[in-house]
Amino acid sequence: LRDVGPDTLIYSDRLRVARVEAGSATLGSLNIAGVRLTIREGRIEARSEDIDAGNVTLSKGGAFPEGGTIENVVAAKPVYVLEPSGRYRATADMSIGGGFLGSINLGSARSRVVITNDRAELNELVAQVMDGEVRGEARIALTSRSESTINADFSSLDISKLIALGAGRILPIQGETTGRADISFRGTDIRTATGEINANIAASAGNDADGRFPLNGSIRINAADGLLNVENAKLATEKSELIASGKFDLLGTNSDLELALRSSDASEAERMIRILDVSPGLTEQLDAYRVVLRDDLTFDGRVTGSLSEPEFKGNLSLGSISLREQELGRVSAELDFSSRGIFVSNGKLLEVEGGQMEFAVAIPAAGINNTSVTATLNNISAGRLLTAIPIELPASLQGLRGNTSGTIELRGLPNESQGTIYIVSR
Repeated sequence: LRDVGPDTLIYSDRLRVARVEAGSATLGSLNIAGVRLTIREGRIEARSEDIDAGNVTLSKGGAFPEGGTIENVVAAKPVYVLEPSGRYRATADMSIGGGFLGSINLGSARSRVVITNDRAELNELVAQVMDGEVRGEARIALTSRSESTINADFSSLDISKLIALGAGRILPIQGETTGRADISFRGTDIRTATGEINANIAASAGNDADGRFPLNGSIRINAADGLLNVENAKLATEKSELIASGKFDLLGTNSDLELALRSSDASEAERMIRILDVSPGLTEQLDAYRVVLRDDLTFDGRVTGSLSEPEFKGNLSLGSISLREQELGRVSAELDFSSRGIFVSNGKLLEVEGGQMEFAVAIPAAGINNTSVTATLNNISAGRLLTAIPIELPASLQGLRGNTSGTIELRGLPNESQGTIYIVSR
């Protein structure tokens, strides 16, 4: 300890810190060599040799809902300045050897770091994450009153891990995405994002047992305070293409996203629905009625509502549909999928032999055995239709053949069916 003019200098060959707890981060013991403190008019500046901080534990909550661990943390050329007002500024060239944040595995990373009372700045960031790489800059607010920004290029990020992070479940999609993100958000709430994201996707969907098919595309999003404006989103397989545009609300219920699906092979679209498990209720119904889709498929609709409870509405056209191993023919209908259930209205069936049927189906999400079907038949093949209906028919109807016309009103499907079937065979 000595005074040099207006400055007070403090030297220490070695400083040992038993434990550090700072908000949501906890460090074990630190051995810091070559410590030099300069005090001038109440301002403290500290420098030292490189600091090997070991592993840092991140507590659950706040910025890290699932917690995590950062391994092999090293701070090179550290400088710490504390002003008389209580404001501070710490700078260092940081590197980590790995770790995890929640379910996200972290690889090595390095950055020039600046930390103040309000924010943490990561400059010249290069990080290995999700089996890919991120390069750029980030300014992360440490209070909800400040704004965070991310300007970064990303390459070869694992699609399955990104989906698991966003959707909270694992889907059988393998591949990677490359692009750029320039966004800002309040505090650490990414749901308030404003900015632009561009990404290209090269992936495959499926599994080894059932086979895989390529899934490629691109997406461009402009965000404004949590409202995502999807300017161009396209996903394509060998035989199908999905185009989306519109807005998707991360915070409220103002989503309004237009969807257009075109496929030359409806069976591929059916496989995608099953693989992605778009709606568990829909998948169960496809299995219960042994639905098989073929030939061309078109769907034009929109997604509205909230991120947690979206609602899908649109018009569907199918080249061929089979129920319970019976091919019925070409179908068109209006669909409504939501947390309330699956509802089909204005359905029209053009049978293989030329007969026609108009129908409606309601499959509420709550309860069991409460599916209802209404239909008006005009010259429909009786044998094929009655075999496709998922109920045990009276003996008098089981042997019915020929073309029929009439009406069907059933409820309580599939296991507690009741209602009326009035048909006339010709």
